[in-house]
Amino acid sequence: MKKIKILNLQRLRNNEHFEFMRHIQNIVAAAGAENLRVAPQTTAHAAALADEDTALKKITKSALTARIAEADAARDEAFEGLLNSVRAARVHFLPAAREAAVSLGIIMDTYGNVARLAIEEESSAVYNLCRDLTTRHADACETLGLMPWITELNTRNRAVQTLIESRYEEGAAQTPLVMKQARGVVDEAYGALADMFFAQGMVASLGTDATLSATFESVAGQWNEIIDRTDGLVTARRARAAAKKAREEAAANGGGEGGSGSGDGEGGEEPTPQPAPDAPQE
Repeated sequence: MKKIKILNLQRLRNNEHFEFMRHIQNIVAAAGAENLRVAPQTTAHAAALADEDTALKKITKSALTARIAEADAARDEAFEGLLNSVRAARVHFLPAAREAAVSLGIIMDTYGNVARLAIEEESSAVYNLCRDLTTRHADACETLGLMPWITELNTRNRAVQTLIESRYEEGAAQTPLVMKQARGVVDEAYGALADMFFAQGMVASLGTDATLSATFESVAGQWNEIIDRTDGLVTARRARAAAKKAREEAAANGGGEGGSGSGDGEGGEEPTPQPAPDAPQE
């Protein structure tokens, strides 16, 4: 019988925590809590998770949500306008303009369609793009008359960031203690569920019901796979945050210049392509 791996639940953001627990509920339900002999623990875990869901909704629901969506759409429009201006200039009648458009086209293609990124990833990507365009590629932008577009895009990006920060402040005032308590109850119920599952799995592995034993092994494998995936996402997120902080500190100390193309705002000498977002935020 496979042991259930340990996941540091404290490292998970609220949404990550809820999604992880929901996945565990799903795999246990699919195999049958009664069949796995963990029905009481599953019921307790499900009830605690419902309370966490309620607390999570209280934190994330905000009157600012609609305004953020509107500001994000306006920012996307500005980005599309800038992108289309660069593309149109590739067939400009002036050779200098065509050359500038080709040069800027490489930068725009490297960043990709930032409008498809998650809202906060887009904020970071737009910030870095505008910084790149107005520093390293300022001459080409001046040649094509793109500075007004860049200024407008930057302004709209700051508007989105300001609204998001306001929502964070609003959310911070909404039952953070309740959320912490709810997560604590869920974590305790999860521990009880995991312990009972493993104990029953060990009993099944020593019995004569090969089908039941195989079911436990299958669920344990899925459980550990979810843990590995979740831990990998958290580790990657924390690494990006640490790299971003290091870049910002280096820049503040005069140790670096130029922008980055990463959607996470991680600096570098050249912009890097943006990955397609998979999914949640906190």
